[in-house]
Amino acid sequence: MTTDELARLAVWYNHLRDTSNDTFMPLFSCESRYLVLKGGGGSGKSIFAGRKVLERCVSEPGHRFLVCRKVARTLRESCFAQLRGQISRSEEHTSELQS
Repeated sequence: MTTDELARLAVWYNHLRDTSNDTFMPLFSCESRYLVLKGGGGSGKSIFAGRKVLERCVSEPGHRFLVCRKVARTLRESCFAQLRGQISRSEEHTSELQS
């Protein structure tokens, strides 16, 4: 690995740690078919799950993902909006890394 690649990896990892709950971090490398997260409101479950799904979409093309919530009627306002926001921020973050 080149120095530039290591630097980009370090920036990516630091960004991941800054935007994820430490409790869920060990699950980031888990390649299990199912991921069930439990925790109180505001614990970062949706943020972590969204980030994990997006990272796997990029690193493992060809997958399809299903995101579920206990209260389905809030899915579009919460999880869907969260994923859209994370995609936008990810695109911005990638642009910054490339410049």
